Amino acid sequence: MTAPLLVLNLGTPPRSGNRALRQHWATRRREAKDWSVRILDAYADALVTDFRALRAMPSLANPLTVTTRRRVVVRWTAPRPPDEDNALTACKPILDCLLRVQRRKVGGRMVEVPGVVRVLWDDSPDHLVIEYAPARGSPRHLALEVYDG
Repeated sequence: MTAPLLVLNLGTPPRSGNRALRQHWATRRREAKDWSVRILDAYADALVTDFRALRAMPSLANPLTVTTRRRVVVRWTAPRPPDEDNALTACKPILDCLLRVQRRKVGGRMVEVPGVVRVLWDDSPDHLVIEYAPARGSPRHLALEVYDG
């Protein structure tokens, strides 16, 4: 198996998808902002510990294009990890932070703003394959691994 381009150790996983979808919209928004800060912190840690993480970032030598396809492995460790649907629903705000652009509603219009880490072109099935790898264990931990192809 090839080495991942980027490994983000995010610490404690988010609430399950069922709980997250029942939250007030403002609470969900606040938690999404908190995740963007945690992802930036995890990306900085990845750069410090493994300089090869720069390979995942788009650059002139390695552009992120419409044809770029990435695979993200979600490694969720918990005494009782959630099923795949709940886990991936809970990880949606986290995956949104990895996108090239994020679409937000500002002043009644949808606008595109740059993403936090920008290692994924889009989250459609044409550009992204998501794999879920649950593991029983303690302490609770979430890690994302980004691969080419």
